[in-house]
Amino acid sequence: MSQFRRGDRWVAKFQFEGRQVWVPGGPWRTKAEARHAEEVHRDRLARGSKHETCAEFAARWLREWPREAVSTRRLYSRAARSFSDHFGETVLSEVDRPAARSWAMGVPRNLSKAIAAMYEDARDVGLVKANPFSGLRLPRRVRTRVAPPSPEELDLLLGACSTLGVYGPEFRALIEFCAWTGLRSSEVQALRWSDVEDDRVWVRRARKDDGAYGPPKNGRERVVPFLGRARVLHRVPRRAGCDLVFHTPRRLPLSKGTLHYHWQAVRDGSGTSSSRQISGVRPIRFHDLRHFCATALLEEGASHFDVSVMLGHEDGGALVMSRYGHPSKDAARRRLLAIGQIRQPPSGSRRLDRVTA
Repeated sequence: MSQFRRGDRWVAKFQFEGRQVWVPGGPWRTKAEARHAEEVHRDRLARGSKHETCAEFAARWLREWPREAVSTRRLYSRAARSFSDHFGETVLSEVDRPAARSWAMGVPRNLSKAIAAMYEDARDVGLVKANPFSGLRLPRRVRTRVAPPSPEELDLLLGACSTLGVYGPEFRALIEFCAWTGLRSSEVQALRWSDVEDDRVWVRRARKDDGAYGPPKNGRERVVPFLGRARVLHRVPRRAGCDLVFHTPRRLPLSKGTLHYHWQAVRDGSGTSSSRQISGVRPIRFHDLRHFCATALLEEGASHFDVSVMLGHEDGGALVMSRYGHPSKDAARRRLLAIGQIRQPPSGSRRLDRVTA
């Protein structure tokens, strides 16, 4: 047996069938708790718990290997449920790579990655010898086609805000602000008046699904140029005692559920979904306002790097290039012609290569 300190807690490990096994469920407050957990796990392995079913281990994995972040625990719970529904009574160690790959091909990639993490934990404690979900080389999935609202559709959405009554002007300002800053839903929920300056907007935090406030998606703050068409915050009333910019109709901090509830009402009132359905294009999501921002800036001549700075990407514009390319060839031709006009020599001027002595 081997129990030892890690900080002010205790962990345990031991040798089983020639390999080191860490005892799950720790760290523990006392050495006695760590010793007891080691005895239980050693006994489990000795009694053949390597015959534990997929459903049994998935449930135990959620209990004994809990992740810190609420969003991660929620994702892993979804993955464990989907995995258990498919493999059920199959012995955990009997899932081979073909079966793993077949299941992974039919579920979202983040679920299969979660189960790969589960099998890695099972391997660490000696329940399986190999992880059948590692290195599956799944085919790259084609991204859903970007379908931002057109300028005409954006106007329809803004007009439909009147269906929200007295809350309409504030929600209209929220839509316009996001359409010309590219902020994510979680970021605009956490925006504070102290983040808004004369010519820039600081994106310092985001509201998480559990209601807590934390860093933006990539963990980094960014500064967004405060474009003229985004300067609509004068239509948003300030709430006494709260620095948040946007609120619910009841003057509470804006949440994901409230935002999307009113977004759907506006979208339904705009009539944009029916015309999109005829064209085979999905209805406009709130996140598509971010795509509108990127597309509009590209149309007006911004570079892919410029747009990546606006959106908070750290890849120098590679993702913007792959997702949007040049959305309009006509706009590209107009920009090229404008460059040509700027560089065209004045009428009647002589070219140097024609000057003779």
